[in-house]
Amino acid sequence: MNPMNRSVMVTAAVSLALQTIAFGDATVQRKTKVNFGGAIGKIAGVFGGKAVRDGVVSTTTLAGGVKLDRHDRFGELINLKAETVAQIDFDKQTYSVKTFEQIRKELEEQLERMREAQDSGGAEEKATPSDVQFELTLDVKETGRKEKIADYDCREVVITATIHQKGKPVEAAGGSVVTLSMWLGPELAAIKEIENFDLAYAKALKLQELAGQSAQQMASALAMYPQMQQAITAIQNKRVDMRGTAIRTVMIMEAVPAPGAETADGGESSEEPKSLGGLFGKMASKLGKKKGEANPDDSTAPTAAGRVNVMTSTTEILSAAATASAADLSLPAGFKLKN
Repeated sequence: MNPMNRSVMVTAAVSLALQTIAFGDATVQRKTKVNFGGAIGKIAGVFGGKAVRDGVVSTTTLAGGVKLDRHDRFGELINLKAETVAQIDFDKQTYSVKTFEQIRKELEEQLERMREAQDSGGAEEKATPSDVQFELTLDVKETGRKEKIADYDCREVVITATIHQKGKPVEAAGGSVVTLSMWLGPELAAIKEIENFDLAYAKALKLQELAGQSAQQMASALAMYPQMQQAITAIQNKRVDMRGTAIRTVMIMEAVPAPGAETADGGESSEEPKSLGGLFGKMASKLGKKKGEANPDDSTAPTAAGRVNVMTSTTEILSAAATASAADLSLPAGFKLKN
């Protein structure tokens, strides 16, 4: 079969399938707040305004195969049947529209640029091999803590990912720690409907096909970094019950200074970092004053001694309902098309 004819048939089949899928109504409101550590956090606190201080509330509305994600003044309106995505600026009362085909072409071009960058960088990496090896350690546990969030009974599951020098604890050679605290509540029908819509949207864009084009590269990457596969196996073997909807998710990113990352007087060493641990140590020395010294201006979660909080992100579901207003899922009257 001619490739062009095959593409037309696939597109037609996807369009027909989407027309027969019935998505339930849903309206979900979330609040996200991000805090940065050190000097970056101070700057953000001064110039970031209300969004940084109080967080950003976003609303997702779904009905009849149309979904609107609104974050403050901006919105994204996805129409599966029309196969269009509109980017809306509510303050300027303007919008722009792209078709699924245009978005897919842009994704293909981005993927091609990534391949070219990887190919050009691969030869350079092989020419300058490093004797230092790093590994990723994952820990998954149910803490036993329980809390009522947005009227839902929740339990906490914590995933901790640590990047450190092979055979050494992170405190001995530096590195980074990402802690993900998920407060799982009951399965919410509204969240499930939105997930089903997003899956249908991904299929309409043929994202699986795009991912398949780079599957061999991904396999090669896993072969080069077997600790990634080990980490995936480790998290599967933990057998922690991950069922339920994450009502609140807190992500904490920390940098752990390597010994010698700072001079005795707290100043930075002039020597350039030669390892990942050294790199994170240098980052820690920039963000914090001295190892383990907390910055009183940071409104972030507590950080263990010897670590520097880089970023804390908190996302919480404020409300979730299996209802929606069709009036909220159309372009506002009087808005002007930009493109």
